[in-house]
Amino acid sequence: MDTCCTIPLHRRWHERLFDRLGEAWARFRARRDVDDVLELDEATLRDMGMPLWMQEEARARRERIGDAGPGRFY
Repeated sequence: MDTCCTIPLHRRWHERLFDRLGEAWARFRARRDVDDVLELDEATLRDMGMPLWMQEEARARRERIGDAGPGRFY
């Protein structure tokens, strides 16, 4: 009686493909979340305790777009 057990040393191509698609989707979502945060104005970012570089980017973006944006009352 021969009891041979094989252990696959690699994953199937479609399993690796699904893993790569999941990783790409997670990177896309993370980048989109960061972009959403960067769309906030510098006062909100400051109140949230975000780093100074984020506040400066928000200020620069606001200056590029202009102060006449919707919802800007102060």
